[in-house]
Amino acid sequence: MKDKINFVGLFVAIAAFFILRYVPIPVEKEIQNALALLFFVAILWITESIPLSLTALLIPIIAIFLQLLPANLAFQEFANPIIFLFMGGFVLAGALSQYGLDGSV
Repeated sequence: MKDKINFVGLFVAIAAFFILRYVPIPVEKEIQNALALLFFVAILWITESIPLSLTALLIPIIAIFLQLLPANLAFQEFANPIIFLFMGGFVLAGALSQYGLDGSV
């Protein structure tokens, strides 16, 4: 049953994206593209059709293809030093846990 719900949510998100992107509305093309991306991501988040981390990674990639942002601005927050600090901590914690050096029995 969950697979069907995931497929339906993904289909609805893709359909909403293309409808909002190609149905003419009286706004600029960049605003229409951003609105389509917003609804696409919001539907994916609400339905959890794909993992939330993958959805978060899709945002800058789709924004680049829609020419909403250049690549350096789209991925700018992924290069924040705090993100690397957390990633390093999680990698170390995973390694310590895998080899039993974390103190758990």
